[in-house]
Amino acid sequence: MISVLMKILAFIFLVYVFFSSSCQKVSDQKFETYYVDELMEKWKYSGFDLIEPVDPTYLYYFDTSYVKDIINFELLHESDLINPHPDSNGIFRQNVPKLTFKFLENRSEYAAKKLYEFYQKTPKFITSDTIYNIYNILDRLFPLLLNHHLKNIKDDLKKDYDEWKLLLIKSPHKRFITDEEHESRLKNWEIKYPKISETLYPDIKGIMFQIALTLNYLKVSGFGDEIIDSLRRDLPNAFDRKLAKFNNFLINPTVFDSSNLKTFELLNVKDLDLFIHEDSSIQRLLKNIEGTDINFKIDYVVIQRNDKAIVSMSYKSWANKYLIYLINNNKLGVLLIEQIHFQPAPYID
Repeated sequence: MISVLMKILAFIFLVYVFFSSSCQKVSDQKFETYYVDELMEKWKYSGFDLIEPVDPTYLYYFDTSYVKDIINFELLHESDLINPHPDSNGIFRQNVPKLTFKFLENRSEYAAKKLYEFYQKTPKFITSDTIYNIYNILDRLFPLLLNHHLKNIKDDLKKDYDEWKLLLIKSPHKRFITDEEHESRLKNWEIKYPKISETLYPDIKGIMFQIALTLNYLKVSGFGDEIIDSLRRDLPNAFDRKLAKFNNFLINPTVFDSSNLKTFELLNVKDLDLFIHEDSSIQRLLKNIEGTDINFKIDYVVIQRNDKAIVSMSYKSWANKYLIYLINNNKLGVLLIEQIHFQPAPYID
């Protein structure tokens, strides 16, 4: 009799331990919490850490006034855009300010102004130990800039064209690899583009062509279809060249889709920070939104002034980001701002 009782008690104890650990798995889930004021202070003085999980552009959802600050911080640390170490050929590379470019894609007037200034300050040269990546994305940059009113852009680009034309006359002949060489290098897993002695010379003809194409679109005198055709015929055809597409390059600005807004009545929620860190409250709320009981992972939370937060959550092949904000003392607004589905890696037998 005693042995049976002991077995029953042991079974009850195991059940208790199992359910306790299951509940603890949800309620005690640890996640990183970031506060906007601290992030802004860090970015202002130290620049942006590429491995930090928080994308600074998400602060747009809190307040659009953050856009100017983030752009200014990125350009304040402009030296960070140049890779500190050259590649195996001894070549440095200056990257495009990616956060500013992302805001430009979302129609930020201030991003257009600052990125155009950045383009104008980029050196023009015959040879250099630095590759300036902005010259490699003119096909994307110019159509986006033309969504904004930039004073004197026609005169500026005409001047740029003339300066590059003079440099082309003075520069050594840049040899591009032929189509046959290009195909051979690809088949033999060799470097895709020319080596150091060729790479150090900029693609002046390609730059001139992109500028001329933009001036042609703007209907500037002297840049009719004839000069475009002439420049196109003179371009090297070693690899597929991307051409600016003005009519098909309109990106819609990031906007709130009110159809995704959900509101929840909750009692006495006055401090969003406390609510998020209060015994699995945020997990229960998100499970309600997702309509699922799976134990997803909360990757991180960004909080602004205890009344707005961005929550990043993920589970296996998907990841969602939500904006959560206090409407009043007993109501929360929740808005899905990003949804990503990951493609599983192909199975190879």
